[in-house]
Order: sequence, then C-alpha cells, then structure tokens
Amino acid sequence: MKKKISRWNVILKLSFLLVLLYLSCLTYVEVFTKGVYRRTDTLEYFFLTRPEIKNAPIISEDYSYSYNDVLDKDEYIESGITYCKISQFTEAYLTLVKYADDLGIPSTYFYPEETQPEKFFLTTESRVSGDICLSLTLYIRK
Repeated sequence: MKKKISRWNVILKLSFLLVLLYLSCLTYVEVFTKGVYRRTDTLEYFFLTRPEIKNAPIISEDYSYSYNDVLDKDEYIESGITYCKISQFTEAYLTLVKYADDLGIPSTYFYPEETQPEKFFLTTESRVSGDICLSLTLYIRK
C-alpha cells in the first residue's frame, strides 16, 4: 500500500528547508564577517578564536577578540585579543611575551618584513578613547 503525499505537504517541507537554508546563510555572514567580538559572542568565540588566543592570559577586564581571513588579500589568518584599560602596561606586555615564549611561538613588536615565519605573535599598542590598549595577534600562514 503506497502512501499518498499531498502537494501541500511537499510545498510545506520545501518551504521549511528554504527558510533553514536562508537562516544558515545569515548566520554564516554574521559570524564570519564581524571581525571584532567578545567572549559572550558564543558562536564567534567558539568558531573563530584559535586555542592559542583562547588560552592567553587575561591582563585586563576590558578585552575583545578579533579574527581576519581575507582569502585573496593577506597571506596570513589573524586571530587576536585586545586588552584596554591596562593598569600596569609594562607588566602586561611582559606577561604576553612570556606566554608566547612558553608556547614556543616567536613574538615581535613589528611586523616581520624579511623573514616571515609560518606562525608568529605580533604585539601592538594602540589608543582607544584615550585608553592605552595592547593587542596580541596570532598570524598563521595560509
């Protein structure tokens, strides 16, 4: 005995699949094009943050994560953490340098021009709304 499938049942199922596909595309665009995110942004944190950055020491209560993977432009994938409102800047900087050394990943304060390793940390200083910020960015060759 064959089960008869109604036309409306097929239309309903196809509509549901199209809505799921649409929502998946929206989620992909939101997650992978955002760039800067917080620890509370669960999807971004889980999918975009490299373990080396997830395990970085927290040297300030004010921090955010970043990710960049421009397929046709840069030769590196970037994953980083930026700390602001740092009370002891020198101590914080040395903590991050020690963390990189403990992982066995070279760290630098300037982007390497001549020799570009497969993986390295770049530490940079910036100002955001008058606060001194310190970033630790992991670069991994594609």
